[in-house]
Amino acid sequence: MVFKQLSNIGPLQLASVALSLNAIPALIVLIYTGYFNLSLASTDILRSTGAAAALGILATALASIIFYVLLKNAGAVFASMVTYGVPAVAIFLGILRKEDIGWEQIACLVLILTGVFVANIKSNKQLE
Repeated sequence: MVFKQLSNIGPLQLASVALSLNAIPALIVLIYTGYFNLSLASTDILRSTGAAAALGILATALASIIFYVLLKNAGAVFASMVTYGVPAVAIFLGILRKEDIGWEQIACLVLILTGVFVANIKSNKQLE
């Protein structure tokens, strides 16, 4: 949909709008959970807020921009194929970081890849 309908909009603008719209429900959650009533003098609160901001800015925003650049340059099919590998890469990085990888993570990876396989079978049969 982005490839067809929004191809004339730049990757930075697309990522900005998408993440800005996600900020609305995030703000509602922060208000509802009482985040703004917490004391910012706490080191744990500042560290957690900084980590969340870094994750949002460095990981999510940068990944979104790179995805939209990839979408424009390589096309929708290749860009969607790249996203299928994200769960496998996440598990691999978790193993490198010596995180606990349980059967739940492996089962979810298999479930995602099975869904991709089934979706591709259906789309290939429709093309015939």
